[in-house]
Amino acid sequence: MKLKLKFVVYLFMAVLILGGFTAGCKSGGSYTILRGGIETSETYMKGRYERFNGNYFRNLNLEKGDTLTFNLEVNSNKDSLNIRLENKNGEEVFNIEDNTVVNIKKSDSYRVVAIGDNHKGDFFLTWQIK
Repeated sequence: MKLKLKFVVYLFMAVLILGGFTAGCKSGGSYTILRGGIETSETYMKGRYERFNGNYFRNLNLEKGDTLTFNLEVNSNKDSLNIRLENKNGEEVFNIEDNTVVNIKKSDSYRVVAIGDNHKGDFFLTWQIK
């Protein structure tokens, strides 16, 4: 009985620890990358790879009245890359292209999402929040 109780306690602690690492996650996604990578900061997302398939995101907490200005450079050698702004429910708010300006109508958590469909190449996305 003691062994079973210890196992349950250790399992519970592992769930709490792992949950703490992912709950406040600012970036991530579900993707595969061949020879390369994607990185983000508070003001940019950039990637260079042989192939990117899936989605990679960066969370942004935005306030009503904020204005986002996006600048985007994409070099494609194969297939497609789409970048968009999503609300916390995963619904597209805006498709992002170079010199895109978005006015935020509701204070909430948003995501900048890069979606690759076997994309080969690189991209560099920057944003300013005013």
